[in-house]
Amino acid sequence: MKQYLVFDIGGTFVKYALMNENADILENDKIPTCKESAEGLLAFMKVIADQYAGRFEGCAISMPGRIDTESGVAITAGALNRFLGGFAMGPEFSKLIQVPVVCANDGKCAAAAEAWQGALSDVENGFVVVFGTGLGGGIVIDHKAYFGTHFSSGEISGMVFDGKMMSDDYHAPSVYDPRRPSPGWAYYSSANALMRQYKEYLGLPFEAEVTGEEFFEKVRNGDEAANAVFDQFAEYTAVGFYSIQILFDVEKIAISGGISNAPELLPKLQESFHDLFKRMEHTPAVEPEIVKCRYGSEANLVGALKIYMDQVG
Repeated sequence: MKQYLVFDIGGTFVKYALMNENADILENDKIPTCKESAEGLLAFMKVIADQYAGRFEGCAISMPGRIDTESGVAITAGALNRFLGGFAMGPEFSKLIQVPVVCANDGKCAAAAEAWQGALSDVENGFVVVFGTGLGGGIVIDHKAYFGTHFSSGEISGMVFDGKMMSDDYHAPSVYDPRRPSPGWAYYSSANALMRQYKEYLGLPFEAEVTGEEFFEKVRNGDEAANAVFDQFAEYTAVGFYSIQILFDVEKIAISGGISNAPELLPKLQESFHDLFKRMEHTPAVEPEIVKCRYGSEANLVGALKIYMDQVG
């Protein structure tokens, strides 16, 4: 059976795995992300590749940003844009390890994973929403991840929630800086946004340490502040889901990301979304099912492999 080396480059860690063509993980681990230079990052990744020399015939990479999957160029690179933006990631790494390399955006990888063997494998059209530092998104059309004309489909962090903010002199902050007000959906519905909203409600400084686990423990225990913030967060998210459905008419929206592991999140979003649909009685949209992704932290690895196999064979 064929084997592949797969990387998931994130802002904090680079996850990697040796996988077979069925997406079974044979070996895996992670290393801190080198943020000094593109060359430095590739050097660390080559050390990993050398450990598996002779055991894989191709390499797949998931990474943030607008990634030209055909050329392997990171046109933008999300939180790593300072040194990876414009870098020919695929071709340069292929030179180092002497096998084909395919790179793809992490949201599209998550969508590819769920469409292949995950929560969207039984539908024709679906959408993946990943709650993280920003909001990741991936569209599934006709059972496949959709990349868009310019490889920028599914970038839902920038979906506009507040058009009044987009004045002539407005310059959007990074979606990774939740302290600065933004018209984009990520400012309202990302995991970072949820923590910011809770701290604002309590009058805590932005720098205060509050984890998702602590927040949902408060929700679980009936804390008034946490539940008020959770209600508002769910409403914001339902509005975003509604916009997705108006545009794409999918059968399922699948959620992922760290906070999706909280058992309270899925039923809360299902309830808020259903209530919103009942209020929109004249909408042309049909209410889709809100489900949890099958793949959690492995989604980007599985999806990157699927995209590689679709492109290279």
